Amino acid sequence: LLALARAHGASLFMVVHAGLAAVLGRLSGADDVVIGTPVAGRGEPGLEPLVGMFVNTLALRTDLDAAESFAGLLDRVREVDLDAFEHSDVPFERIVSELNPERSTAHHPLFQVALAFQNLSDVHLDLPDLRVSRAQADTGICQFDLQVVLAESYTEDGTAQGLSGTMMFARDLFDSETVAGIAGRLHRVLDAIVDDATTPVGDIDWLGGAERAELVSVVGPGAVAEPVLLPEIFAAAVVADPDGAAVISGEV
Repeated sequence: LLALARAHGASLFMVVHAGLAAVLGRLSGADDVVIGTPVAGRGEPGLEPLVGMFVNTLALRTDLDAAESFAGLLDRVREVDLDAFEHSDVPFERIVSELNPERSTAHHPLFQVALAFQNLSDVHLDLPDLRVSRAQADTGICQFDLQVVLAESYTEDGTAQGLSGTMMFARDLFDSETVAGIAGRLHRVLDAIVDDATTPVGDIDWLGGAERAELVSVVGPGAVAEPVLLPEIFAAAVVADPDGAAVISGEV
């Protein structure tokens, strides 16, 4: 993935962003995907000596075309991300105010999926007889419908050791199995584009082994000479089995 990023003058974040956008687009059938990401917000030199959180949020909007190669998508994502980073000093609240979208307490105003990317080494502080390091705390709260948190790891000599991360999700929208499926698809998409980034986004193979086995064994009906409308199909079913069940719900 790092080699692919370098070949396109992009960062690893941009490659993952493009991959996640492709997955979300195919899952939802949408060709306009917005993903939010936090940025450090410390671009001003005057903030260096200050202690505190200056994090801002960017909304990264990506148009998707199933016929476009992943390499082409990555080039466009690079431009989108660079443009957003260039304006990262604009407060997120101002963006929301200017766009003035329909507000709801049920979801975020501009995006529902966030991608957080950590590319800093694990920070610790050594004191006399004491080492202070970061610990992960599960608050039980997800700020967005779906939040992807990834981190790069490196050896002391700078050799890349891969990506690790977590996916957090709103339990009233997703379950663990569904989110694990999303993670698996993202993994397979990233694997596929490393092998061939010229593959059209809509043709990237993202099926798992079990899914493929289920689909390959299914044979659809033969072609019909004339299209048949649903009411006609329903009427024919009534004639064929007038005493059959019309609707089944559980045991009813």
